[in-house]
Amino acid sequence: MNPTHVIGGYREFAPGAEAAGFCESVWIHQTPSGPAPAGAAHRVLPEMGVSLAFQGFRDAQGRPQAWSAILAGPKLRAQVFDLVPGRDLAAIKIKPEWVGPLLDIDPLAVESQVVDLVTVAPALADRLHDVLARTRSAEAALRALMAAMLGARRASRTPPSTVACVGLGAHRLILSRRRAASTTSPSTSSRAVEGSGIGVRPTRRSSP
Repeated sequence: MNPTHVIGGYREFAPGAEAAGFCESVWIHQTPSGPAPAGAAHRVLPEMGVSLAFQGFRDAQGRPQAWSAILAGPKLRAQVFDLVPGRDLAAIKIKPEWVGPLLDIDPLAVESQVVDLVTVAPALADRLHDVLARTRSAEAALRALMAAMLGARRASRTPPSTVACVGLGAHRLILSRRRAASTTSPSTSSRAVEGSGIGVRPTRRSSP
């Protein structure tokens, strides 16, 4: 796979033609082993997609250790995630209108959260467990996640939800206006940043 975007340990790839209708992108984030530099972190900009991901570590042979399947909800504000040495993240970013049909959850229910998949979609977590446990690389985990979502898409009889997009968009607009109203006399550049929904400084530090 050839990445479309690379920054640090983050690589993003375009989905294949069959997945393009429901998938925004696929991505991998890998942190080298050993102590991270002081203050090192990964900043995630606001986005409405929901990422279905493998998160964990691998031994010298690539076998998963201390891992789980997770769901990273839509982020209406920029967030900063601490870098955990040696950790792999491999994810499929699902378009918000397809989260309900494919995962049977409301994307707003996991807004700005990173949750264990078993808590929100236990049947899917069960199906993925043995498959992900047999992977030996982040790329193999991506293939396993994509195969599961392609299967869910083929089986789904539920159309994409326009309500999910509208709800997330309205919520993000409200937050943006509140931030703008709380600024006493912003400069032109500050207004541009606020209007984009991207904060100059992270407002929250999380550990996925």
